[in-house]
Amino acid sequence: INANHEFSKKFEVQGFYYLTQNNGELSKIVNTENFARSQTFKTDQEINNNEDKLNHSFNVKADWRPDSMTEINIWSNLFLNNERYNNSNRTVFTPSNETTDFTVNNNDNDVQKSSTYNSLTYKRKFDKDKRNVNVYLNHYGLNQENTTKINNELFGTAIDQRQEYDQTQSRWRGGISYTEPLDSFWVITIGYANEHEKQEPKRDFFNLSLDGSEATFDDSLSSSFERIAIENSGSLTFRRNKNKSNFSFGSSFNQTQLQVTDRDFQYLLPFASYRIRLKGSQSLNFRYSTKTQLPNLEQMVTIPDNTNTNRLFIGNPDLVPTYNHQ
Repeated sequence: INANHEFSKKFEVQGFYYLTQNNGELSKIVNTENFARSQTFKTDQEINNNEDKLNHSFNVKADWRPDSMTEINIWSNLFLNNERYNNSNRTVFTPSNETTDFTVNNNDNDVQKSSTYNSLTYKRKFDKDKRNVNVYLNHYGLNQENTTKINNELFGTAIDQRQEYDQTQSRWRGGISYTEPLDSFWVITIGYANEHEKQEPKRDFFNLSLDGSEATFDDSLSSSFERIAIENSGSLTFRRNKNKSNFSFGSSFNQTQLQVTDRDFQYLLPFASYRIRLKGSQSLNFRYSTKTQLPNLEQMVTIPDNTNTNRLFIGNPDLVPTYNHQ
C-alpha cells in the first residue's frame, strides 16, 4: 500500500508499506567422492530444510524544493523481520578403509530483527551552469536476536545446546562534493566522506541436559566483542560530456582505522568510464573501478562457531581488507 500527498508545488510526501511472507522447503540428497593424497572417502548427505519468513517494511520519502536551485530529499525506512528455520543434515563418511562415521545436525533457529535506514541529501545549483554542491548524511541501525537450539551428533557423541546471539550495529556516513566546470565540456568534482561503524555482538552458549530441563553456561564458546571502523576518504573526478561520448576518470584516497586490532589502512582507488553512443539505441560502455572491503567481525573472532559439526568456523584477527578490481 502507498499514499502520496502534494502539500504544494515545492513539497511532496510519499509513504509505502510492504508485507512479504516466504515459506520454503528443501529436500536434497548429495553423494560425493573425495580423492586425497592418503586415501579416498565418500560422503553421503540427506538434507531437509524448512524456513518461514514474515517481513514488514515501512518507508517515508519527502521531497522539498524551496527554490529552483535547491533540492532536499529525506528517506526513512523501518524493517521488521521474523524468521524461523529448521535445518536437518545427516552426513555419513566412508573412508577407503571402510570404517564408517557419521554426523547429525538438527538446528532450530528463531530470528527477531529490526533495522532502520535514514538518509538526508541536499543539492544546490548555482547561476553558473554545471556548478553545484551536494551534501548527504545517512544512518543504518540494526538490532537482532537469534535463538538457536541444536541437537547434533558428532561420531556418536551428542551435542545439545541452546545458543543465544544478540547484535547491535550502527553506521553513520556523511559527505560533501563540489562540482566546477572547467570549460564547455569538462567538469571537475572534489569530494570528502566520513564513515563511522560500530558493531557489538554477544553470544551466550548453554549446554543442555539429555531431557533439556537443565542449561549450563559454556564460557569456552560464549563471547562478546566490539568492532569499530572509521573511514575517511577524499576523491577527485574529471568528467567530459560531448554529444556522442561521455568520459570520466579519477581516484579516491581512503584511510581506514579498524579498532578491533588497532590497525590503519590506506588505499588509492582509481576509476574510469567511457561511453560512446552508436547508431540508433546502440552504445558501447567501458568501466573500470576498484574498491576495498573490510573483514566483518565474524571473520575475525577467534572463538569457534560449532553450529555445524561438519564445519568448525574460527576467525582470524590478522585479516586485512580485500582490494578488488572490476
